[in-house]
Amino acid sequence: MSENSEYQIFPLNKLVPGETAIIVKIDSEIKEHKNHLINLGFMPGEKITPVFKSPLGDPIAYIIGRSIRIALREREAKKIFVTGDLYETEMV
Repeated sequence: MSENSEYQIFPLNKLVPGETAIIVKIDSEIKEHKNHLINLGFMPGEKITPVFKSPLGDPIAYIIGRSIRIALREREAKKIFVTGDLYETEMV
């Protein structure tokens, strides 16, 4: 990764199926809500990829890391922020 690289942070709902990003933070003022998303696997530092959008567009199925598969509504995805700063090697 180059020192001059700048990556934008944006809401998860802006990713399209097939794109991969890294979870940066969960922006929720309600501690229980934030903890719930973390318990589901939405941990900062994890890779995330949307893989399937329902026929009506909501919810969207995601793969977190290498094995967690979960569907999330758009209103929830707007609270999870990601970056395009991808690791060049696989995370172990």
